[in-house]
Parts: sequence; C-alpha cells; structure tokens
Amino acid sequence: MMTHMADILVLQSIHVWLEQDENRQVGWLGALRDPDIGRVLALIHSQAEKPWTVATLAQEVNLSRSVFAERFSRLVGLSPMHYVTQWRMSLARSWIRDGHMSASEAAHRLGYSSEAALSRTFKHHFQERPGRLQRNT
Repeated sequence: MMTHMADILVLQSIHVWLEQDENRQVGWLGALRDPDIGRVLALIHSQAEKPWTVATLAQEVNLSRSVFAERFSRLVGLSPMHYVTQWRMSLARSWIRDGHMSASEAAHRLGYSSEAALSRTFKHHFQERPGRLQRNT
C-alpha cells in the first residue's frame, strides 16, 4: 500500500514540475501532461504484470483504440505495446542485474508464460540472455 502511495506521490510531483515549464513535453515525462496518457503510464508502471493490449489500455481511459494509440505514440514517442515491453525489460534487467531475482522469477512477476518467453524478448532488446547477466553479477 505504501509503495502504491509513493508511486502516486512521485507521479503527482512530476506532473506539477511539468506544468511549470512548457518546454518539458518530450517523451513519457511530457506525456504526463495529458491526463489520459498519464493515467495509462501510471497503470503500466504500477501493473507491469498485467496482460496489457492496446484495447485494454484504451479502455482504461475510455478512448477508442485508434485515438489512444495515435495520441500515446505522438506524446511518448513509442507505440503503446513497445513502451510496455520496454518497461518490462527495464524492470527485468534491473532485478536480475542487481540480484533481486532470477530470470525465472522475473518472468513470473512480469506475466510472461515462461522464462524462455522472457529470455527471447530480453535478448531482442539487450542482445544478451538474462542468464548471462546473472552469471556476471
């Protein structure tokens, strides 16, 4: 509960900071200015394990898939699903590299069907398998 409250506080602080400077509109930080996209980013960050799709994310903010996907891509600079995957891989890499969990545990925590599924996506993003990262720590 405290972690969720801390996440909300951080997002609110960033939102206020962004409101104070019109030039901070690039990437996901700038996207927080948009209430719908900001809400979706908070959901992705706090619930990375959910089986998100463009449709389910759009539904969360009552937008059509096409309007949501266009707005998200324009504001964030990535498609919604590319962003979801990039966020999950960032979490997995951090957890594995820092020794907080194994690749298998990260796969389970992030909603992947298997360690192999996570490993394929991880290799595509970082050009190395998560197991190699574990051995190097």
